[in-house]
Amino acid sequence: MNWLLRLLGYRDHEYRGDDFSVRIELVGREGVSVIHRRQGSSLNLSGDRIGRKREAIEIHIPQDVEAAQVPQIVRDLETAFVAMGYGYVIARKAGIDIVLESEQKAAIAELREMGYEIERLADGRIRQTWRAGAPRPDIETSRRQPLA
Repeated sequence: MNWLLRLLGYRDHEYRGDDFSVRIELVGREGVSVIHRRQGSSLNLSGDRIGRKREAIEIHIPQDVEAAQVPQIVRDLETAFVAMGYGYVIARKAGIDIVLESEQKAAIAELREMGYEIERLADGRIRQTWRAGAPRPDIETSRRQPLA
């Protein structure tokens, strides 16, 4: 690519791997359409340009894509976005899982220990508020705590 175009922020809109290709088509100011092709099949993904200067892409993989294909598609998209110099977010909405009552009670008890007050609303939602007088951990303490 021309060094001047790269200096001015121009990026490639197409990447060809060994057995796949990814093309980015701009749709309006912030919208993008990403076309992923592998082994003769094509998948059109919608997304947005994100970031302060729109230097990244956020893509949503639809639910109708088979779960077995998703890891390969994500690897291909990641390879292409990195090669083209884009930051990226690749998302796929998960289904709703039913949580057992015992697990809910254990989670609520743990949140109360952490200083949150949990209230169940009439419509089934949950309201979470910080309990008055509960000590708030500072940022350094939060960073050092291992994730469970």
